[in-house]
Amino acid sequence: MKFRKLVVLLAALTLLLLASTASAHGLESGDLADAGWNCFPAGPANWIHCMPPGAPLMKGKATTVMVFGADGHPFMGTELLIHKSVYNGQLCVTDHGGPYDEVLPGVMACHHFETGHH
Repeated sequence: MKFRKLVVLLAALTLLLLASTASAHGLESGDLADAGWNCFPAGPANWIHCMPPGAPLMKGKATTVMVFGADGHPFMGTELLIHKSVYNGQLCVTDHGGPYDEVLPGVMACHHFETGHH
């Protein structure tokens, strides 16, 4: 169990590093889509969510996606998605400070930026 948590943490840190680079260089979702990333609109604001090439929506028990505005820019931040089976009521301190949101059946989400959803 600790090994899986470490793997998820390392994956999230890697994506955060990519996200920092994206923000610094003005990367847009179209750039990622052109590079083979899977980018799609989702949520009430139709923000563009991007995942690396070949990555399934829920790879194992968690996945992290990059989030852009509805028109593909600006880069807003990352979103951590975890399977409801491993969600234990932890708080999403990087957004609204409350519990994760259920965004799909069985999928809980925490945005690493302020969404204004709550």
